[in-house]
Amino acid sequence: MIREAVTYSYANARARALRSRRLTQEDWHFLNNSKGLDNLLQYLATTSYAPFLSESGEDSEKKNLDRMLYRSLMEDYAVISRALRGQKQRHVISALFSRFEGENLKILLRSLFTGRSIPKVEHLLYPLGRFSHIPWDELWTLNNISAVTKRLSRTIFGPFLRYAFPQFEAQARLFPLEMAVDHACFHELNRAVALLPRSDRRAAVRITGPYIDMLNISWIIRLRIRYGLQPEQIVNYTLPGGELVTLPLISRLTLTADLDSFINSLPAPVAGSLEK
Repeated sequence: MIREAVTYSYANARARALRSRRLTQEDWHFLNNSKGLDNLLQYLATTSYAPFLSESGEDSEKKNLDRMLYRSLMEDYAVISRALRGQKQRHVISALFSRFEGENLKILLRSLFTGRSIPKVEHLLYPLGRFSHIPWDELWTLNNISAVTKRLSRTIFGPFLRYAFPQFEAQARLFPLEMAVDHACFHELNRAVALLPRSDRRAAVRITGPYIDMLNISWIIRLRIRYGLQPEQIVNYTLPGGELVTLPLISRLTLTADLDSFINSLPAPVAGSLEK
């Protein structure tokens, strides 16, 4: 216990410092009662988000406001990663961060698939900063999806994209590649958590398990309604590593007849939150 306290002492101090910058209940009161976007921005400029609002008053920048605010989160990832002493612990942080890389990668793939240029989608991108080691500038110069998947071959996304590429070609839709990106992120996260010391691993699973549960539930609904997949197909697309939503339960959920029976089949803690 003492060794663990020493290992995480500096990181804990940095996390507490970051926590002190969170918006207070009073801040949220004023933001919720702001009269228009300009008034909201003026108030945000008095908070810890002020450094991330440069030139946000310009009309051309207002549509990018939510992504601009994410710069704060991206910098926090870098701060916490540098504060951790162990490589295994830093690996977990980078694996969590890969979710944002994955979202940007899906936007890149969609832009190629639909023939859209960078200026038309760049306001949708997360401002990843220097914490990302993916060659984004190079990827945006490529003119087809095959070239992008090949360039990513040595990243965590490479093997999953390569496996899904034949399905993408056969179906002529982007869905298999998008799911491959998501699976790559969570495969890396589960792998990073599995490499932690036992006590750290238990603590990490208490966080990642419910997160994966919620994603699997939302994905099952989306895969049935939006994509019309069969139950056996849906099971293959769900993520391992959940806490309450196990594989047998996933199989039962894919066979439910309607939304009410779907909710009733969920574990009590999850079903209760959905019924509110």
